[in-house]
Amino acid sequence: MTVGLTNSAPATYASLSTVQRLLEHLNESEIFTHQDLKPIKDRLDEINKIIHNDEEELKNEQEDQDEESRKNNNSFEELKLLEHKLDQAYKEYNFLEDKINTIPENIQKITNELISIKRSLFNALTSHSNDRSISNKQLEFFKKKLFDIEHNNDDLFDSNEDGKGLVKGLTDDCHYLIADLENDSDKVDPSLKPLYDQLDKLKSTLENLLVTRRWVLRTTDIFNYQRTLQEIDNKRVNGFFILEDGSKPLKGQTILLYLLRRCYAIIYKLLVSSEPVSEALQSLHNQLTTIRNCLMDLKRMDGISSLRELYPYQLKLASIDNLRKDGKFIVGGHIPEGQGTLNALLAECFDICHELKIEFYERQEDEEEDEEENENKGDENKDGSSNKKSSSKKIDTAAVVGSKAMNYDYNNLGNDSVHTTNSFNPIGSGYNTPTSTFGHNGLQSLPLSANDSMQNYNYSEDNLASYQNSIAGSEVSDFE
Repeated sequence: MTVGLTNSAPATYASLSTVQRLLEHLNESEIFTHQDLKPIKDRLDEINKIIHNDEEELKNEQEDQDEESRKNNNSFEELKLLEHKLDQAYKEYNFLEDKINTIPENIQKITNELISIKRSLFNALTSHSNDRSISNKQLEFFKKKLFDIEHNNDDLFDSNEDGKGLVKGLTDDCHYLIADLENDSDKVDPSLKPLYDQLDKLKSTLENLLVTRRWVLRTTDIFNYQRTLQEIDNKRVNGFFILEDGSKPLKGQTILLYLLRRCYAIIYKLLVSSEPVSEALQSLHNQLTTIRNCLMDLKRMDGISSLRELYPYQLKLASIDNLRKDGKFIVGGHIPEGQGTLNALLAECFDICHELKIEFYERQEDEEEDEEENENKGDENKDGSSNKKSSSKKIDTAAVVGSKAMNYDYNNLGNDSVHTTNSFNPIGSGYNTPTSTFGHNGLQSLPLSANDSMQNYNYSEDNLASYQNSIAGSEVSDFE
């Protein structure tokens, strides 16, 4: 069991012993239904298959061994012991099944209902809380159901007496339990109180392990609780717990038997429904389960905001994936059980990472499309407002050209004197044209007048900053 060979014949011994004890206690308490027996039958069939498979493998191995090795091999004796124990368990099961099958189906419905009521009352009696775990209203409900069963089903036993004793016994047991709860009397005899406390504590511990077994319980740890139960069970003589002085207190014997049976049932459930992963791979299984839970939390919280958030998970998954050889996790040269579970978990984690990436890229594309739509709407609104502004507002020519240029009279030459020294040279220093050749024609004198005006121009009188701004403003409005 420690190395993870849970499907080998020797490893089934503990489970088979638990099943056998559970069947014995079901027979003593007579509180069972077909639903209780079905999973037990499935487990017995599974153990039977494991034993036969090991027997075939052992025969094939011994054909290749010499005579001395066969003598030293005790595997056949172990298998014979398991087969004998399995036969006993099958006999117990068949006896209980025949017991139920003798009861007609219509009466089986009544017995199932009574058994359900009795279990609820037992749970209330064996509750480890100090306060009463069942209210008066619930007790009245159970009393009413018992009354209906007793008075509405008398006709069922007129033609068939099978099951009448069982129904009557279950009804009386339920009435006694209700009376104990109503009177708030002590659950067990004071001399049996230490034994009751031990079983009650063990039952609570096993119930907690049933919830948290995946993280804190190893398969081998269950055997310690099983041994403790067997030591308590061995104190019984003819079905009753006997004190050291040989006395046999009756009060509380049924409750102690119920607690003992419940503990065996929880251990059986732990053995059967434990994780199908060997001890060697349990740490990897826990790591992958934690990674999967974290990735699922990320997925529930609207995904990731950056790919860097996936880096730690991807690195851890890659390191676990690198431990595989040919798709298998090999430990010490062996291939432990649980390969399928680990591979499925690993593949699921990789798939979740891939889904988170795809969701991230899709979210980015949606955001970019939204930004482009918003920019296009902004440009349309801006163009409309610019056209409206240009049509309603006239261009200020003075602001663009400048106040000095607007007030200048280009046809007024001022002095008619000829300035031969300041002649206009449009081409270069080698070409001088006398001003007298142009006469007083304003158009012909424009170069001279402009030249003369530029010489006499006072830059401090004009607002160059407003001129520059007006030019820049005109360029922008024209561009828009």
